[in-house]
Amino acid sequence: MKRTKGKEGFTLIELMIVIAVIGILAAVLIPYTFRAQDRARETGVQNAARAIQTGLEMYASNQTSAPWYPNTTTTIKSLTTLVTPAPKNPFNGTEYLNNVAGNTSPFYLGGTAIGAGVIKYEADNDSYTLTLYGAQSQTLGAPLVGGR
Repeated sequence: MKRTKGKEGFTLIELMIVIAVIGILAAVLIPYTFRAQDRARETGVQNAARAIQTGLEMYASNQTSAPWYPNTTTTIKSLTTLVTPAPKNPFNGTEYLNNVAGNTSPFYLGGTAIGAGVIKYEADNDSYTLTLYGAQSQTLGAPLVGGR
């Protein structure tokens, strides 16, 4: 008795099911990948803000009278001598201390207004506040505050 071999390979239905499963997995996993990139950039904003905060404290330690913290665009830009390498906004690549928007407090570092990766700097004679903004222009945690 002779046996006939069945055709080897996958049926069309089996291939469609595999493709559908792969499509569902991709649809679920891709948004998580993009969110992970945003979280990494937000961590970069937080690290840049800490570097700027260190520069602000160094600036204040060099002052002999008020205002203790930079309160003009020119004096904020002078922090570049204290903060090296220059921190950059990970969302748009601009340097925080060379891209300062505003003529009076609040100043926006790394952008022209509240937006992804921007750091809002508010200062008076004796204190300052740094408010960080993330990927969706939402605040990142509590503001960094310092002063004398």
